[in-house]
Amino acid sequence: MEARAIVSTAAGVALTAVIVQAAAELGNFGFGTDLHALNADEEFNAFAWASSVSTFAAAFFLFIPAAAAGMPDRLTVLLAGAIAFLSLDDAIGLHERLAERSIDVLDADVSLQRVVWPLVYLPLLAFVFIMLWRMASEPTAPISTALKAGLFLLVAAIFAELTSALYVEEGVDTWASAFEVSFEEGAELAGWILIAGGLAALAYLHAERGRRA
Repeated sequence: MEARAIVSTAAGVALTAVIVQAAAELGNFGFGTDLHALNADEEFNAFAWASSVSTFAAAFFLFIPAAAAGMPDRLTVLLAGAIAFLSLDDAIGLHERLAERSIDVLDADVSLQRVVWPLVYLPLLAFVFIMLWRMASEPTAPISTALKAGLFLLVAAIFAELTSALYVEEGVDTWASAFEVSFEEGAELAGWILIAGGLAALAYLHAERGRRA
């Protein structure tokens, strides 16, 4: 499978995942079923698992090929570790707990929960973004496009969550909140799938170059 085929497969998986997740989220709200398994904003269901696995896949395809080729450089190890931490955070909802705790300590408005965690995680998120953007300078167009598109979607997801505090009331379900969740969670899921696909294609490309050399 060539690098282009890997990226194309990742894009197809991302599109399918987003459609299924959005349909489940909007259908769950529209029909008033309120099923935990169909809520894209809940922890410990299939959608949360898919997001966490996609994030970990990015760390895996970054670190394992580099380790197999020899001692990876420190920045690669740090980047893989940072992404793996984000996967763990996504799996256990650490950033939500941190935001809730911060709101309690500051005695602030509960609606600010959506604003707190991106600010606290800003140094980590900036490091991951800058490192992946540098990797997106890979001259192979499909890999560069996948990485940049994935990063754009992740930024869009964070922006959507930050701005949702302006129109989404915490604990109140409306069509606005349902569409916000669909977009935010879909952008995050698709973003990590594309990044994982881009890194997998990059690992394949480096392996092929090494074999030919």
